Order: sequence, then C-alpha cells, then structure tokens
Amino acid sequence: MKVEEPAASFPARVPASPEVVALASELVRKFSECFWFRHPEAKVRYEDDARLVVEHLREYGDKRAWAAAKELSRINHREAARLANHLAARAVGFPHHITVDMPRSAANSGNQSVTQSEPPLCDLSGLKKCL
Repeated sequence: MKVEEPAASFPARVPASPEVVALASELVRKFSECFWFRHPEAKVRYEDDARLVVEHLREYGDKRAWAAAKELSRINHREAARLANHLAARAVGFPHHITVDMPRSAANSGNQSVTQSEPPLCDLSGLKKCL
C-alpha cells in the first residue's frame, strides 16, 4: 500500500530584495561570532534568511550587533510592505501608488474617500481645561 504525503501547507519562500541580501550578507561577515552554526557557503536569499540574521544578531551580538539588526529589520519590513502593496494593487486593480490628491473614482469605488476637502471636525473643548 502506497502512502501519499499530504501537500505541504507552507507558504512559498519570498526572495529578499537585493538591498536586504547585501546588508544581511555584510552583517554575517562582520559579526561572524553570531553565526557559529552557519555553513561557510550558505547565502542569504530569502526574507526568512534575513529574519534569521536579525534573530541571531540580537541573541548572540553586542550593542553594535543590535543596532545593525534594527537597521536590517527596518529595511526588510519596508521591502516586504512594498511588495505586499504592489501585489495587493495588482490583485484589486488599484493604481500602484494612491496619493491623497487623487480623485475619488481613481482610488476606490466604495463609500470611503481617499481625498479630503476639509479637515475633520474635532472637539477641542477638553483641551482648554488642560491649558
């Protein structure tokens, strides 16, 4: 009797941007003491590789490694958000970059408007008591 393995339910690995790959590879070389487990020929190619670099810089590194991990994490999140925004725009058919001054029909067709002709009214009566 042949047993079939169920299809993997893991998400596909997302390639990291060249900027993230370059910075993560540089940090692995610079803080080699944080990556004692790493094979010398291993390369950073995917977003989860970059997250692993961040985790090990934070776990085994000093103050400089923490600062470097913060920068790598910031860049990786920014690139992931950019990719998600691009994919969402393609899937829904929105323009790639929605700006505040776009007409309502170009941004969306729902009840919410991207443009705002006047600022929302705020109740400032509580602030007078604080001043």
